[in-house]
Amino acid sequence: MRARGLVTSSAWNSPHLLPINSGVGHDGVLELIFQATPPSTPSPLEAFMPIEAMLPIAEGHPYKAIRVRSGSNAITLKTLPGYAEIKPPENDCSKCLGKYFLAKGATPPAGVAKTDIVREEDLPYALRIIRPTDGIANYTLDPNRLTLVLSDDGRIADAAWD
Repeated sequence: MRARGLVTSSAWNSPHLLPINSGVGHDGVLELIFQATPPSTPSPLEAFMPIEAMLPIAEGHPYKAIRVRSGSNAITLKTLPGYAEIKPPENDCSKCLGKYFLAKGATPPAGVAKTDIVREEDLPYALRIIRPTDGIANYTLDPNRLTLVLSDDGRIADAAWD
Protein backbone atom coordinates (compact mmCIF):
# COMPACT_ATOMS: atom_id res chain seq x y z
CA MET A 1 0.00 0.00 0.00
CA ARG A 2 1.43 3.38 -1.00
CA ALA A 3 -0.13 6.68 0.07
CA ARG A 4 0.81 10.18 -0.95
CA GLY A 5 -0.24 13.37 0.74
CA LEU A 6 0.55 17.04 1.09
CA VAL A 7 2.07 18.75 4.11
CA THR A 8 2.44 22.42 4.91
CA SER A 9 6.24 22.59 4.87
CA SER A 10 9.41 20.66 4.18
CA ALA A 11 9.95 20.41 7.97
CA TRP A 12 7.57 17.40 8.19
CA ASN A 13 9.38 14.05 8.19
CA SER A 14 9.07 10.30 8.80
CA PRO A 15 5.77 9.68 6.98
CA HIS A 16 4.21 6.31 7.79
CA LEU A 17 0.95 4.37 7.59
CA LEU A 18 -0.48 3.08 10.86
CA PRO A 19 -3.19 0.37 10.87
CA ILE A 20 -5.94 1.24 13.35
CA ASN A 21 -7.98 -1.95 13.24
CA SER A 22 -6.84 -5.35 14.38
CA GLY A 23 -7.84 -8.10 12.06
CA VAL A 24 -10.56 -7.70 9.51
CA GLY A 25 -13.62 -5.65 10.47
CA HIS A 26 -17.12 -6.75 9.48
CA ASP A 27 -16.93 -4.57 6.34
CA GLY A 28 -13.53 -5.93 5.23
CA VAL A 29 -11.90 -2.47 5.17
CA LEU A 30 -8.30 -2.02 6.30
CA GLU A 31 -8.27 1.28 8.20
CA LEU A 32 -5.00 3.26 8.09
CA ILE A 33 -3.84 6.60 9.44
CA PHE A 34 -1.31 8.53 7.37
CA GLN A 35 1.00 10.19 9.89
CA ALA A 36 4.26 12.13 9.83
CA THR A 37 6.39 13.87 12.42
CA PRO A 38 5.38 17.56 12.46
CA PRO A 39 7.72 20.53 12.69
CA SER A 40 8.59 21.53 16.25
CA THR A 41 8.23 25.26 15.54
CA PRO A 42 5.88 27.31 13.34
CA SER A 43 6.65 27.04 9.63
CA PRO A 44 6.61 29.93 7.18
CA LEU A 45 4.25 29.94 4.23
CA GLU A 46 5.42 27.91 1.28
CA ALA A 47 3.83 25.70 -1.33
CA PHE A 48 2.48 22.39 -0.07
CA MET A 49 5.08 19.62 -0.07
CA PRO A 50 4.30 16.04 -1.18
CA ILE A 51 5.12 13.14 1.14
CA GLU A 52 4.72 9.41 0.66
CA ALA A 53 4.50 6.35 2.89
CA MET A 54 4.34 2.63 2.18
CA LEU A 55 2.93 -0.30 4.14
CA PRO A 56 3.55 -3.85 2.89
CA ILE A 57 0.38 -5.92 2.62
CA ALA A 58 0.77 -9.67 2.08
CA GLU A 59 -0.51 -11.22 -1.11
CA GLY A 60 -3.81 -13.00 -0.49
CA HIS A 61 -4.84 -10.51 2.21
CA PRO A 62 -8.48 -10.63 3.35
CA TYR A 63 -9.32 -6.93 2.76
CA LYS A 64 -12.06 -5.77 0.39
CA ALA A 65 -11.01 -2.11 0.55
CA ILE A 66 -8.44 0.19 2.16
CA ARG A 67 -9.26 3.53 3.81
CA VAL A 68 -6.48 6.03 4.53
CA ARG A 69 -7.16 8.91 6.93
CA SER A 70 -5.03 12.03 7.24
CA GLY A 71 -5.31 15.07 9.48
CA SER A 72 -7.79 16.71 7.11
CA ASN A 73 -9.57 14.05 5.03
CA ALA A 74 -9.94 10.37 4.18
CA ILE A 75 -9.99 8.33 0.99
CA THR A 76 -11.19 4.78 0.35
CA LEU A 77 -9.77 2.50 -2.30
CA LYS A 78 -12.63 0.12 -3.12
CA THR A 79 -11.05 -1.91 -5.93
CA LEU A 80 -7.89 -3.84 -5.08
CA PRO A 81 -5.43 -3.51 -6.63
CA GLY A 82 -6.22 0.01 -7.68
CA TYR A 83 -5.69 3.72 -7.39
CA ALA A 84 -7.70 6.53 -5.80
CA GLU A 85 -7.08 10.25 -5.54
CA ILE A 86 -8.54 13.35 -3.89
CA LYS A 87 -8.21 16.75 -5.55
CA PRO A 88 -5.66 18.83 -3.60
CA PRO A 89 -6.57 22.23 -2.15
CA GLU A 90 -6.25 25.03 -4.69
CA ASN A 91 -4.88 27.68 -2.31
CA ASP A 92 -1.89 26.81 -0.13
CA CYS A 93 -1.68 30.47 0.99
CA SER A 94 1.99 30.68 0.02
CA LYS A 95 1.20 34.00 -1.66
CA CYS A 96 -1.24 35.42 0.92
CA LEU A 97 0.95 38.07 2.55
CA GLY A 98 -0.19 41.61 1.82
CA LYS A 99 -3.60 40.52 0.51
CA TYR A 100 -6.93 41.40 2.14
CA PHE A 101 -8.54 38.68 4.23
CA LEU A 102 -12.26 38.28 3.65
CA ALA A 103 -14.18 36.34 6.30
CA LYS A 104 -17.09 34.11 5.25
CA GLY A 105 -20.11 36.22 4.40
CA ALA A 106 -18.16 39.52 4.45
CA THR A 107 -18.30 42.09 1.67
CA PRO A 108 -15.07 42.73 -0.25
CA PRO A 109 -13.48 46.15 0.25
CA ALA A 110 -14.43 48.67 -2.45
CA GLY A 111 -11.95 49.04 -5.27
CA VAL A 112 -9.86 45.97 -4.35
CA ALA A 113 -9.13 43.52 -7.16
CA LYS A 114 -10.24 39.89 -6.68
CA THR A 115 -6.59 38.82 -7.01
CA ASP A 116 -5.75 40.88 -3.91
CA ILE A 117 -8.33 39.11 -1.72
CA VAL A 118 -7.99 35.84 0.20
CA ARG A 119 -11.41 34.42 0.99
CA GLU A 120 -11.82 32.32 4.11
CA GLU A 121 -13.90 29.75 2.24
CA ASP A 122 -11.00 29.21 -0.20
CA LEU A 123 -8.72 28.10 2.64
CA PRO A 124 -9.77 24.49 3.35
CA TYR A 125 -7.95 24.00 6.63
CA ALA A 126 -8.16 25.00 10.26
CA LEU A 127 -7.59 28.73 10.62
CA ARG A 128 -6.69 31.03 13.46
CA ILE A 129 -7.29 34.68 12.63
CA ILE A 130 -5.50 37.21 14.84
CA ARG A 131 -6.82 40.75 14.46
CA PRO A 132 -4.89 43.79 15.78
CA THR A 133 -6.98 43.93 18.98
CA ASP A 134 -7.04 40.17 19.69
CA GLY A 135 -5.21 38.53 22.55
CA ILE A 136 -4.03 34.93 22.36
CA ALA A 137 -5.14 32.72 25.24
CA ASN A 138 -3.88 29.16 25.64
CA TYR A 139 -1.58 29.12 22.63
CA THR A 140 -0.97 25.61 21.38
CA LEU A 141 1.16 24.47 18.48
CA ASP A 142 -0.85 22.83 15.68
CA PRO A 143 1.14 22.37 12.45
CA ASN A 144 -2.10 21.65 10.55
CA ARG A 145 -3.51 25.08 11.43
CA LEU A 146 -2.85 28.23 9.43
CA THR A 147 -2.52 31.37 11.56
CA LEU A 148 -3.15 34.67 9.80
CA VAL A 149 -2.14 37.91 11.53
CA LEU A 150 -4.17 40.81 10.16
CA SER A 151 -3.14 44.47 9.98
CA ASP A 152 -5.39 47.40 10.89
CA ASP A 153 -6.61 47.63 7.29
CA GLY A 154 -7.51 43.90 7.10
CA ARG A 155 -4.50 42.75 5.11
CA ILE A 156 -2.54 39.61 5.98
CA ALA A 157 0.53 41.04 7.70
CA ASP A 158 2.03 37.72 8.75
CA ALA A 159 1.14 34.04 8.53
CA ALA A 160 2.52 30.67 9.55
CA TRP A 161 1.59 27.04 9.90
CA ASP A 162 1.76 26.61 13.64
